[in-house]
Amino acid sequence: MRTFRHDAEPPRREHLTLRASPDFNFKATLAYFAARAVPEIEQVGPHWYERTVGISGDTYVMKIDFANLRCGAIRVSAPGVDLALHSEAIRATAVAIFDLEADTAAIESHISADPTIGRVVSRQRAVGIPGAPDPFEVAVRAVLGQQISVRSAARLVRSLTREYGRPTAGEPVGPTRAFPAAEDLAEADLSHLGVPRQRAGAIVALAQEVASGRLVLSPAKPAAALESLLRIRGIGPWTASYVALRGLKCGDAFPASDLGLRAACSDSEMPLTTPALLARAERWRPWRGYAAVHLWTSLLAGSD
Repeated sequence: MRTFRHDAEPPRREHLTLRASPDFNFKATLAYFAARAVPEIEQVGPHWYERTVGISGDTYVMKIDFANLRCGAIRVSAPGVDLALHSEAIRATAVAIFDLEADTAAIESHISADPTIGRVVSRQRAVGIPGAPDPFEVAVRAVLGQQISVRSAARLVRSLTREYGRPTAGEPVGPTRAFPAAEDLAEADLSHLGVPRQRAGAIVALAQEVASGRLVLSPAKPAAALESLLRIRGIGPWTASYVALRGLKCGDAFPASDLGLRAACSDSEMPLTTPALLARAERWRPWRGYAAVHLWTSLLAGSD
């Protein structure tokens, strides 16, 4: 006769399964992350993305795997995390990083009415906005990336993370450190990391505002967050719009001064002016941010 122990612990879940359309263009988002990846924080594979995340005060590594997306399934794992307690936090983080709840079909139907975007969308459908677990990370990385190449910005992010990022719990294989928290940068001296003085000052001021609670980078209050960001010396409209798009999930945020966007929409070798791009983008509202992501993706892929 088979007996059972009533006091035995139930087996711990190894992963979560999220549902998404089999048409979701995860490759476009992976390519965006790969171009900016900092190995200490994130690593990118052909069908997976792995990065450090904060859960209950500790740092763990979360992996989002699209290998079974043809069946509509996305596998999310986080070794060492009790998924029975933290499944909602893990799910919400994965959704934020890959914009999994966006109605991309409806959005792309709207913006495709403009031939400028329609040609791009027809080649790369179902593209979401690349996100992050924490809007503060997006903000700092945006400041670091001002007026320099993507590769140069990644090098600065790596130096910053090695110096101020907290190590992961346990002995992970892959990413090893969290992106620095606001509290870790509020009094930091960044001069030895090669960060230009104005940008270093903007990062420290940003960290102080976030750490003190005076600035709340929340998708629930994007207008207030943008207003506060623009009051920080060294943060202008491009940076604020970029943070709104990728960090605060504002689907209509549009960094119109971005050289890549201006070039992608130009009919000649000369990029559009910022006012001209803003005028053209009016017809893309309220989804100008998704149009921007499609244009960036086309540049990265060399498809347009």
